[in-house]
Amino acid sequence: MFEFVCKVNNEAQERLWKRSSKLNALFPIIFGILGFAFLLLFFILTSAEVDIGPYLIIPAILLIGLSILIPVIINLSRRTAKKNSALLSEDTIMDMIFDEDKITIISSKGEDYKATIETKYECYFNRIEETLDAYFMWVNLSSCHVVLKKNIVKGTIEDFSAFLKGKYLNKYIVKK
Repeated sequence: MFEFVCKVNNEAQERLWKRSSKLNALFPIIFGILGFAFLLLFFILTSAEVDIGPYLIIPAILLIGLSILIPVIINLSRRTAKKNSALLSEDTIMDMIFDEDKITIISSKGEDYKATIETKYECYFNRIEETLDAYFMWVNLSSCHVVLKKNIVKGTIEDFSAFLKGKYLNKYIVKK
């Protein structure tokens, strides 16, 4: 049996946001390049007196606008999620207990909130990524438990990594 006692901390959540923001940064770049390409085509075809030139200005403006708007929307949604989710605060504690055949996650926030999830491994985690100091345990494409290795209270990290590799085989990824 392995056990982690974790505070929901901003450090772990920030690392998760940084990982996803790298991917999200590609979309504005692609839209910006396409927008300027359409704009360039507009000027080339307009000077050549081709009738299609004026119709390229609309996609050019839309694509350039999207390249500016997407980072703003992502940043606003991130701020709203942090602000509106009372459970993503420093005083929320998650006790994660990994038994041989099931995982139990007990979340608590003072005396006001306590929730328990108990499930089999196959039913809960989609994939697991191990880094030098944390495990990213993906529930689905957008939800992830970030478990820092320093928070282990029962068992050893080496045994726990071997245990997860045995449970998840090809869904266990090591990223150093």
